[in-house]
Amino acid sequence: YDIGGFLGAKPSELSGGMRQRAALIRTLIMEPTLLLLDEPFSALDYHTRIEISDDVYKIIKKEGKTAIMVTHDIQEAIAMSDKVIVLSKRPAKIKIIYDIVLENKTVPSKNRNDKNFSNYYEKIWKDFDSDD
Repeated sequence: YDIGGFLGAKPSELSGGMRQRAALIRTLIMEPTLLLLDEPFSALDYHTRIEISDDVYKIIKKEGKTAIMVTHDIQEAIAMSDKVIVLSKRPAKIKIIYDIVLENKTVPSKNRNDKNFSNYYEKIWKDFDSDD
């Protein structure tokens, strides 16, 4: 997973992206059936966020894991997911579930270019922003 050269490094010597990869690998060692990711990229700058989301996506797919990711970033949700669940305000209830169907689904950075991406964004934004 491209961190082998840093096996002896201290956490303070790793970039934010490398720390995210290491955290995911530590989790995968326990062989979980389900991964829970709560705002996993929120502490990263935009460029690193996109890069690491590709890496995390590939690792999850390679390992055949199911992940539930909480994010407030609609683009991130669409690019990373097979389903997007929009919740209401407190108390949280499911407002709507979207099955994300992209024509050439690959990695999140490329999924953002899919012709269906902006349609999902507009629909989810309306649901995300409404008070229902």
